[in-house]
Amino acid sequence: MKILKTIELTEDCKDIKGVGIPKGTKLYIVWIGDKAPFGDGHRLMKCRVDNGTGHMDLMPETVVRDTEIK
Repeated sequence: MKILKTIELTEDCKDIKGVGIPKGTKLYIVWIGDKAPFGDGHRLMKCRVDNGTGHMDLMPETVVRDTEIK
């Protein structure tokens, strides 16, 4: 699995389902979608949420908007 970016959250955020992701969590971005033609022009990003195991296969996968990440 190829990691495109690694982001450490500086503020709490939510994924597209509304599940909270706490500040300080690392997100490993594995896919970045195209820019949305509506709304604020956000991009969807599929990422793995670091859970402390160190193994990408064991980390939960979620989708976040790039406008939610700070």
